[in-house]
This record gives sequence, structure tokens and C-alpha cells, in this order.
Amino acid sequence: PTPSAASSVTVGSIMTTGVRTVPPETTLAEAMRLFSELEIRHMVVADAQGRIAGVFSAGEALRQVTRGKDPENTPVTAIMRQEPLFVRPDTSVKDAIDLLIFNRIHCLPVLETDRTVCGIVTTTNLLTTLYEFLETLDQPIRAAAR
Repeated sequence: PTPSAASSVTVGSIMTTGVRTVPPETTLAEAMRLFSELEIRHMVVADAQGRIAGVFSAGEALRQVTRGKDPENTPVTAIMRQEPLFVRPDTSVKDAIDLLIFNRIHCLPVLETDRTVCGIVTTTNLLTTLYEFLETLDQPIRAAAR
């Protein structure tokens, strides 16, 4: 994409889909096992209908355990951010970046209008997109150098 086209890229085109959510009663211990097993750093808490209840990070889970929370008896609801910031699939990537930077966070759940989770956009998604964009800029330079 060209620089002007880059500003029209939407979150829906770069987000991670098939997000593994956990129910509110999930313990920190189980969440920490899932972080390791799935090799992820953020988790969305959702109700039985798939509507968002909150979000938390592996780092926050670890911090709480090192501060004395019992991981076997502490539900994720005790550490999750309730009413987290979120975006819609049609949100521009630029607007998502603005939210991440301004709020000093590393992920945004992506929600449908009924608040069900349809994806997540993370700093990893954004860096991958940036890398792909930079690669497209390099291609004409490489071709001209031949």
C-alpha cells in the first residue's frame, strides 16, 4: 500500500481471529497455563454468550502471583481490566495505534456491535503490518538496483 492507502487499512484486515477467551471463573493458575500453552500474552474474558467482560495480560497475572495472590484460588476477574478499551473491525489501524500509544497498552479486543469478541489486535499484529508495508517500499528499490 501507498502511504495514503496505509491510513485506510482497517483493524479487521490485520487482527488475530479465533481468539481463545476464558470464562470469568477461570483461575489465575489455569490462565497462566493457557498463556504458556497458546504462546500468547493477552487474554480476553467473555461470558457464555461471547460478550467481553474484561482483558488481562500474562505480565499482570505474574505480577499478582508474585505479590501473593494464590493462583489456584484467584479468579481472573480479580485482576482483569473491566470495561477495557476496544475497537471494531472497521476501525482504522491508525486510530487503533493512537489508542494503544495514548493509553500505554499493548492490545485491543475487537468487538462486534453486540460486544461479542471477533478478534484482538496487538502490538505484534501492528509490527507485522509495518514490516510488510516496509517490504513493499523496498521492492522498487531492489528492482531499480538490478
